Amino acid sequence: MQFKIVTVGRMRKSYLRTGIAEYQKWLQPYASVQLVDVAQELVSPRATPAQITQAKLLEGERLLRASAGDAFVIALDMGGKQLSSAGFADLVQDIARHGQTRASFLIGGADGLAPNVLQRADFIWSLSKLTFPHEFVPLLVCEQLFRAFKILRGEPYHR
Repeated sequence: MQFKIVTVGRMRKSYLRTGIAEYQKWLQPYASVQLVDVAQELVSPRATPAQITQAKLLEGERLLRASAGDAFVIALDMGGKQLSSAGFADLVQDIARHGQTRASFLIGGADGLAPNVLQRADFIWSLSKLTFPHEFVPLLVCEQLFRAFKILRGEPYHR
């Protein structure tokens, strides 16, 4: 399978880029994982709700354009469904069973995802009730992908 993790804004933290690169390497026997970033709208700290909504809409359009057109789209949103690692592995397996070879994970900026992204999504996933910096989420997605393939293959993950 081919996975694309599409994020709003550039990843600035080198330790996160290093961690993602490690997981990409570990995932090579199972799948390819590409990290793509789209431009983030600059929003003033004093922005009105309408300005924030407009920025999210523009970012959302970019996220959707960067996603593979026929891919299974997973939007990451706090209001989505929470899954166990085994449940996420089942989702990955179900995507493949339905003939999908590509899936895109869409990760919004600090203000979240626009309604058009959530409407397009085939699945809306919440990693946790906890709040994470959006820059940290791609690493978590990579880790869960690696864990999912280990679960699906019956291979040990760690001890």
